[in-house]
Amino acid sequence: MKSRLESVLSVVVTCCALVVTWIVVNQHLAGRSSDVFSQPDSVESWNLLQDGGRRIGSASAPVQIVEFVDFQCPFCSLFHQAAQDLRAELKNQVSLVLFHFPLSSHEFSHAAAMASECASEEGLFEEMVRELMASQKDFGTRTWASLASLAGVTDTVRFVGCMEEEWPRERIQKDRSIGEGLSIRGTPTIVINGWRYPQPPTDSLKRIAREILAGRSPAH
Repeated sequence: MKSRLESVLSVVVTCCALVVTWIVVNQHLAGRSSDVFSQPDSVESWNLLQDGGRRIGSASAPVQIVEFVDFQCPFCSLFHQAAQDLRAELKNQVSLVLFHFPLSSHEFSHAAAMASECASEEGLFEEMVRELMASQKDFGTRTWASLASLAGVTDTVRFVGCMEEEWPRERIQKDRSIGEGLSIRGTPTIVINGWRYPQPPTDSLKRIAREILAGRSPAH
């Protein structure tokens, strides 16, 4: 009886040891995976991205931020606000280039991208982007023309006509094709001076900019 009890206890102890070992190993691997996932990767020929999209700021700025953006994406709004705050602080040392990447899961994202393009006809792309990011909760309840008017668009008749034209659709599709060529699947996908971030570096954006301005690589 005693021998049998000892055998059962031995099996229980062995099982417990195996479970603990499994937990420790998996926590270690998960930690390594998380570290790897959070690290940026370099994008070959990333300078070509600066020849496309819509630019906000100077092409000669030392800090170049490329955003693949969906205007209905709340995380896009958060990152874009951080980028705009950085531009306000560092002025002409920071430039943004936006590429449209509307997601099919967002009902109004493609129309919002169209609206930004149509506002660009009056030179108000940046202002329209700001308005769209701030008004995501109003998508579907307010007209695009009313949002364009808030952004400063004066010829809303022309704007409404533009929303039915093909050229904005073609431009959006071109941006999306570039993103797909980079294996982009979600938004916002951010490339800063050639480094693509798997997660938007919203909270660390100022640190990254300081590293670049100091002549150091932001990829650490």
